Amino acid sequence: MSQIEKVFLYRVYCKLVEIAGMRSTITLESLVTQCGMPFEADGMADVVYKYLDSITENEASHGRPMLTAVITKQDQKPTQAWLKKHVAATRKVTMAEAAVILKQYNNNEKIELWKTELTKVHNQWHIPMGSLTA
Repeated sequence: MSQIEKVFLYRVYCKLVEIAGMRSTITLESLVTQCGMPFEADGMADVVYKYLDSITENEASHGRPMLTAVITKQDQKPTQAWLKKHVAATRKVTMAEAAVILKQYNNNEKIELWKTELTKVHNQWHIPMGSLTA
């Protein structure tokens, strides 16, 4: 990974932690733009997904919930890609198997699956303002 890629990976990670700490969510487009990357650039989606995969692996290796749960579609719902990765990770199956499993879930069940993980992420990273001292 080049030095510039490391800088952007760090920016993406920090922004996700910031959003989680505020108990909020962010769209992928906003995340990329706020991290100073050109969202519409050729190949940018592949680069960003590689970063998100790295972040997910890092969080799992530290026993933390999927930080990428804070990334939503414009309608404030989880992406199909996130749902598939979550099922694959939690059930320890391939992405193809996860896709088949997800077909058994209705939309409400998918939203609940995501909300449960999002709550874990928010609880992991939230710092109550009253606990900060000057």
